[in-house]
Amino acid sequence: MSLPRFIGLLMAACVIFVAPAKAVPVLSLEFIDSGQTFAATDVVITSGRITNSGDPFSDGILLFTNVGPLPPGPLFDNYVFTPIIPGLVTLGTGESLDLPLLQWDPWPITGNFGDPVADGTYTFPLALITLDMLVISPFGFHPITNIGGDFVWMVGAASEPPGDELPAPAPLALILVGLAALRFIRRRI
Repeated sequence: MSLPRFIGLLMAACVIFVAPAKAVPVLSLEFIDSGQTFAATDVVITSGRITNSGDPFSDGILLFTNVGPLPPGPLFDNYVFTPIIPGLVTLGTGESLDLPLLQWDPWPITGNFGDPVADGTYTFPLALITLDMLVISPFGFHPITNIGGDFVWMVGAASEPPGDELPAPAPLALILVGLAALRFIRRRI
């Protein structure tokens, strides 16, 4: 091997192995606002918190690499979802951002869009969503790790204000006055 070729290979090795490390954000996702109760015709928004525990970045674009497939069951039978794409995201080290991720519109499998859905508990497993972040500065494609639990919401009677257990005072008073009047009339006759 000639000396110039050896020096060229040595310089290339130095550039490859001594080059400064590229900044890498370390991103995680967890659902927030789970456990709410909704009416049968309400639109449900699945929100999440993205946290960066790595290097800071700017101008990231959230990519929905995969959502679903939804397994057969109550969620599949009663709702249709639409991903919500936020604008550009910038996160420093240790910073978090709360943002809406999915919109669930009522659409019963046996009905029409916007019809009331069945009462019950609906669960969207966190494992069914795969998000990635395409970062412009420093440029790169970074996976987002899912942490935390599933997104759960309830639909049903609990979503409406509870009825009064006891009669209101005015109707009760009217009933009592009516009974007293009947008793008074009965004594007179």
